[in-house]
Formats: sequence, C-alpha cells, structure tokens
Amino acid sequence: PLAYVCRLVRRATGTGAKVVVTGSGPLLLQLDEELWRFSPTEFIPHCHAATADPQVLQASPVINVCLEPDVVPESGEIQVLLRS
Repeated sequence: PLAYVCRLVRRATGTGAKVVVTGSGPLLLQLDEELWRFSPTEFIPHCHAATADPQVLQASPVINVCLEPDVVPESGEIQVLLRS
C-alpha cells in the first residue's frame, strides 16, 4: 500500500498539485522512509507539518499530517488529499 501512495504522490506532484497526506504517526513514519527510498533517480520532497519550519511548509509539495488517534480511520489507512 505504501508503494502505491508513493506512486500517487509522485504523479500528483508531477502535475504541480500540493499533496497533504494524513494518517497515524507510525504509518506516516513508514511513508517518510518509503518516500526517501522510493526511486533512486526521483526524490519526492516532503515534510511533517508538526516539525517543519513555516518556509518549508510553504515550499513543500507534500505535507504529512499526523491526526489524533481518534480521528484516524479504524483500518489505519492513509488518506491523501490533493489540491491543484
């Protein structure tokens, strides 16, 4: 599933869309690792909303947002929100 999210994020950012990924903290850490090693020739810039500087948040095409545990879907899935 994380490989699919990486492909979706790559495709969306390739069109210039801003992507917000929401999910549980542990799942977003796994996604962070996957985005770093997804492709040796294509880096997908991303940051975590809770720890990034405001300038980084503004510039980053992908922002990971950790939701409170009671907000994350029971299945533990990641939600991807796109804005063009």
